[in-house]
Amino acid sequence: MVENRHTGQALLFFSSLPDLKRLCVVTLTVKRVSKTSTSNGPATGKFQLQITKCRELIFTEAGILASPSVDDYDTINIIVQSSIYESGKLKPRFEKMNLSVSEVSDVTLSLLQSCLMYTMVARLAPNWNKVGDILVQGRDFLMCKGPMNAVKVQMTACADEVCMAVEAKTVKLPQTKIEDFAVDPQASWIFYNNPYAVISEHFIEDRWCYVLPSNKKGQVISVTRQLPENCPFQGYKDLRRHWKNTCDIVELMRTDSAAVAAAFLADLHARLPVMCGHVLRFTKKPLYTTARLREARQLVISGKFDSCRTTKQRSLPTRGNTS
Repeated sequence: MVENRHTGQALLFFSSLPDLKRLCVVTLTVKRVSKTSTSNGPATGKFQLQITKCRELIFTEAGILASPSVDDYDTINIIVQSSIYESGKLKPRFEKMNLSVSEVSDVTLSLLQSCLMYTMVARLAPNWNKVGDILVQGRDFLMCKGPMNAVKVQMTACADEVCMAVEAKTVKLPQTKIEDFAVDPQASWIFYNNPYAVISEHFIEDRWCYVLPSNKKGQVISVTRQLPENCPFQGYKDLRRHWKNTCDIVELMRTDSAAVAAAFLADLHARLPVMCGHVLRFTKKPLYTTARLREARQLVISGKFDSCRTTKQRSLPTRGNTS
């Protein structure tokens, strides 16, 4: 096994890109037919419907890249081969999903990064699950009490290749308990002994928490086992579906970066083997960033960079032989 001597550093992997001139960006607008509940699930907000439609496209149309627009909750961007779009094969799918084409444009590197990253995260679940800005390994990561593997991934697309920086981590997700919110003892006793009891915010002293999957801070306003009457979900089944379409993290010091990165790459290649008709295959051996002092005069003479591989000084690490 290869020993990683660059603990804490990001491992760099590279893959070639398809010819961007043969791809196009299709901007889709979500048609909002009804705000009432349907057989497919409860009524949800604009953001949730946009996410649901985008994920459906990712899992039903192999080879495309997709990402929700951050500027408009009614818009989804997909990247697809121009020949496939012009053939009309996707038109029935768009009509079935109540999506209309609002614009067709050229592919930009920034949008390619966004769509590739979003599609990768969607396809890797539930083997790798988004928690804040990291991906935690394991289907039952919420119930796991021990250390878990995790990665922090960044994508950088250039003219002819994409660089993926993978920072391996070992984390723990402590399970939240009522006691963590400094609940009034009498209110806590009643809650544990009455399945219909509700703990209101007046009995919760420490209401701050982290909300999955964004890991943003929020406040607890009540604790109950029953869904509220004004809840948009009809039951816990609908609530689980919502979380599928969409805590406090403790990082541990010791991490086998090479092994974690290898497991991540294996799942990535299995779940996302093709990108817009082009085989997505990252390099097996990682490269690492290195710090090096250079004279200012040398930087001026060298001119602009033309590849991902020259944006950072890199060198192969010293490794033991794989047995």
